[in-house]
Amino acid sequence: MASFLHFWRRSERQPKQEISSDVEMKKIMNQARRNSAEGVDLGDMEHDPLTCSMDSEPCPTSMFMEFLPREIHFVILSFLDASDLRAVAQINKEFRFFVLDDMLWKTMYLKRWLAKADNNFVSKYYPRDFEWREMYQRRISVEKKYLNEMMEEMSRRNRPERGNWTETNDWRCYLRKGKLLAKYTTEDLQEFLLLASIEQEQYKSAAVLANYEKEKKDTGELSDIYYYWGRCIKDLSRNKAGGDKLKNLLEEQEKYQIAAQIEPKDSYILYSWAINLRFQLEHLEGEQAIQVYKDSSKKYRTALQYGYLEKYVLWGLGSLKLHMAKKLICVGKEEDAAKYLDKAEKKYSKLQRLWEEGDVLTSFSLCFNYSCIFSSREKIVRATGKKEEAESFRKRSIDKLKECASKPGYAEYLTLDLLDLWYFDEIRDEQWFKDIYTKSKPKKLSATW
Repeated sequence: MASFLHFWRRSERQPKQEISSDVEMKKIMNQARRNSAEGVDLGDMEHDPLTCSMDSEPCPTSMFMEFLPREIHFVILSFLDASDLRAVAQINKEFRFFVLDDMLWKTMYLKRWLAKADNNFVSKYYPRDFEWREMYQRRISVEKKYLNEMMEEMSRRNRPERGNWTETNDWRCYLRKGKLLAKYTTEDLQEFLLLASIEQEQYKSAAVLANYEKEKKDTGELSDIYYYWGRCIKDLSRNKAGGDKLKNLLEEQEKYQIAAQIEPKDSYILYSWAINLRFQLEHLEGEQAIQVYKDSSKKYRTALQYGYLEKYVLWGLGSLKLHMAKKLICVGKEEDAAKYLDKAEKKYSKLQRLWEEGDVLTSFSLCFNYSCIFSSREKIVRATGKKEEAESFRKRSIDKLKECASKPGYAEYLTLDLLDLWYFDEIRDEQWFKDIYTKSKPKKLSATW
């Protein structure tokens, strides 16, 4: 690569002078590196040498640029390492613009992590205005700061027999990297979304390589690519609403569909798919909503059939009916909503035994969901003019939610996501709700939610 850089420089300034030796060439390269931000990796987003100012005036266009199309330049530059790219960026402004061009970073990104991806895959998952340079740098930075340390610790502590699998260009390696990133917890939303975005890139790399494996024996791990990819898309939809939220839900569903085609009897896939459909219900109307409700109910029951824990399925079915009830209340169909609330309570009544036995998560679930039921019933009876009964339901709802916020073991499960999902807009302005909301934390929720 040094010969390319030397040719570019010499063709601009001394086109007829011959190179006397390899020593001279090395001196030129070393000088270029000294002029650049020495020792700073291109993946370090806080110290990007390519954003530095160029004091020198642009030099004439090189013969290299005159005779070769831009696409060839990008291919050649993609073979350079970070220090050589810094050197190229220091030649003149024209070369600096080449190094900053997103087409170069796309070429480098695909070569490094998606070498076998076809055009259909790239166009499906990366829009035309995708910021390749930013993603390249973010992935390098995240893997260096978070992933490498986690993988080294795991290799030392748990998996010494696997050897140095972290450097293997294999789909299983990318899958493990994604799953490791999924384990990292943080209350910083921006950090959470950054890690989730790089987690998703690991699954993309895994999916591309897995498609080229001739004998796909590990169907369980293969389905995991799409199962965890779907879960990751769910995380990336945090704080989104309306059409953007529904778009993410449909993308998430697509991954569960692929995973279920590989492992049709995997109860975890079916359960997560049921949850996904339950959330889609919030964005649909009429026949579409009814069909999604039926599909979600069927997925929950099928997950139970294939071994998913009954308490979570009952919980999910009850929440599905709560979703439908809230939706009907919002469109003025209180009578129909009351029927779905009755069905939800019937499901939750089957969990009373676990509540009595001290199952904390189940107990919190029942406490919270009964608060939602009482809040919904308040809306229904208030619409009929029964003020005293409405106030009774209101008090019961508030008491249950306060219990969720204060009882030992419960508070850690009370998140902003749950509060945002269930409570009606007018309640948000009330002080008691604001007090609870401000004490709740944004946390990464598991698929069982």
